[in-house]
Amino acid sequence: MGASYTLINVTKKERLLHMGLCVSTAREIAGTSASAVMTTWYLLQNRGDTIGFVSDYDQVWPLAEGSWEESKNYKEVTEEVIASLVKAEILED
Repeated sequence: MGASYTLINVTKKERLLHMGLCVSTAREIAGTSASAVMTTWYLLQNRGDTIGFVSDYDQVWPLAEGSWEESKNYKEVTEEVIASLVKAEILED
């Protein structure tokens, strides 16, 4: 099994999880329509923020700011993003 990824927004101190969609690897995130749409929508809605995928595989923090420890306290926004996609009629509930 590949590494699991979480999308982290250091600017807003938010995290977007894909596990609720039963995906977490790079291939699953990119290859699952709902997950790919969710990621793209989040990135478009938060242009200019410091955002990146972090992997649980090697615990390397790839962003210039923040840390693994700090990210544990970031707000988890997955349900909010899904709700906004449903409201925008991009995803169906």
